[in-house]
Amino acid sequence: MIFRPWGGLRWILKGLSEPEWSLIGCLGTEERSLAVWEELSKTGKLATHKLLRIIDAPSAGRSVSPFTAERNQRLTERQDEFHQKGGDAAVIEKHTLLESHAEIVDSVKSFLAAASPNIVLDVSSLPKRFFFPALKLILLENEVENLVVTYTFPNSYPRVPLALNHNDWAHLPLFSGDYSTSPPQMMIAAVGFEALGLPEQVEHGAGLPIRLLLPFPAQPASFHRSWDLVRKLQSHRSAENIRVSRVDSTSVSDCFDSLLTLSNRGQIPVDLAPFGPKPSSVAMCLFAIATGSPVFYTQPTAYHPDYSLGISTTAGIPNIFAYCLRVEGRDLYSL
Repeated sequence: MIFRPWGGLRWILKGLSEPEWSLIGCLGTEERSLAVWEELSKTGKLATHKLLRIIDAPSAGRSVSPFTAERNQRLTERQDEFHQKGGDAAVIEKHTLLESHAEIVDSVKSFLAAASPNIVLDVSSLPKRFFFPALKLILLENEVENLVVTYTFPNSYPRVPLALNHNDWAHLPLFSGDYSTSPPQMMIAAVGFEALGLPEQVEHGAGLPIRLLLPFPAQPASFHRSWDLVRKLQSHRSAENIRVSRVDSTSVSDCFDSLLTLSNRGQIPVDLAPFGPKPSSVAMCLFAIATGSPVFYTQPTAYHPDYSLGISTTAGIPNIFAYCLRVEGRDLYSL
């Protein structure tokens, strides 16, 4: 079994001992969006970096997002915090949530053109629509020697809808799949808090057998929200057609191995649906890259400005997990 290092960001950086790192992440409404940038800045190893400032799309029948005023206030607060801690406004790049695939690709490529061989991709506040293509493009770059994905855990999530007004079931950018493969025989969906368009797809979709990845262990409040979604999805299918697999919501490696098991190491063609926690989504992204599997999502047009609350800490240190995806030119997640 291949060893895939992951754990606290400080421990991972100490083990890799590289002199400098290039960071791409998000300056978002959440407090945790700046945690990785701040930690890397403290180490003195932060080289080039780019933070995407992404605003919601107008919702159906509206000229603006329902959260526009509150979102703008949060973004201003976060940018002020960034400046107060020594950040340079020149590294902040403005984007819109539903911009074209080409604009996302161009942004990542411009980052890579100036990046060091050692890259940190912080997915803490990056929407899947952005970090899936970013991760794929970074892994396609042979000059990248070391790649680490980071995720900062929040203190909590509010008991409110975290995303609104989802779009139709569609591929994520750069993940339409390899059309030379056989038709899918299964759909694997990671579940989290929000149903978005997943129940409709389970009920009226292609009729494939479905495997749900349920985050476990998890905090009781989080587990109950995820389990409620599972029960809602199960109500649309017979027991033999929709089954649940438990995966560690903090471990990219555990989820990736579960995907290998469910698909017979990629021999069974699958459709993927990343509706769960970010580490599970990273695993799905890596599996899709390795197998050519299509990835589907119902992209919301608006995220709640308080998508998460605070930053989880242990002994005063932010709980930032780092996952090594490439070390000294060797990819650790493959078939």
